[in-house]
Amino acid sequence: MAVTWNVDLLDRVKTADSLSDVVGQVHWEVYEVDGMHKARSYGTVLLSPPDASSFTPYADITKEDAIAWVKAALGSDEVTSIETGIANQITESKHLNRAIMYAIVVNMLMLQYSRLQSFL
Repeated sequence: MAVTWNVDLLDRVKTADSLSDVVGQVHWEVYEVDGMHKARSYGTVLLSPPDASSFTPYADITKEDAIAWVKAALGSDEVTSIETGIANQITESKHLNRAIMYAIVVNMLMLQYSRLQSFL
């Protein structure tokens, strides 16, 4: 399963240079759900001031735009690190659940064994 990027909030300023309603900061999250295993990471990035020639008005910003800005601000190495961390959290969760189930089964067997010993 792949990770999902999401935008929680866009912080905007009224004016920046000659532009109005400029996004200056993006609050983001990345998550993955694999059955009962869940992993999440979140953060905030500051955006560089926009170029007037490529400016997107606040009302026209899409989720995809904001995610692209977040990934560009973070850089490809950090994006890869975040996504790898999410995958590692899922793997650890799965291994932890197996270890817990193993411990429960062993304890149940030991309890049954001790009860059986008392009858002998």
